[in-house]
Amino acid sequence: MLQELDRVNRDRSNLSQKFNIAAKDVQQMRRMLNEEDLDDKINRDLQMDLNTLRDKNKEAKLRIADIDQRRSDAISHLRIL
Repeated sequence: MLQELDRVNRDRSNLSQKFNIAAKDVQQMRRMLNEEDLDDKINRDLQMDLNTLRDKNKEAKLRIADIDQRRSDAISHLRIL
């Protein structure tokens, strides 16, 4: 009877250890998933920043081209005068 109790306790201890290992694995996988989500969020934010800066650069180039055209027109007008 005591031998059977010892065997059951050993089996229970082994199962408990396996459960703890599995629980740690699950916790680690959840952390990895959350990190991937964070990486995805950072990538999205960086892509949005890049798109915004690209749009601002296009606007700046258009303003520069407009100013260059007005300057050229002003210089031409001054030459005529």
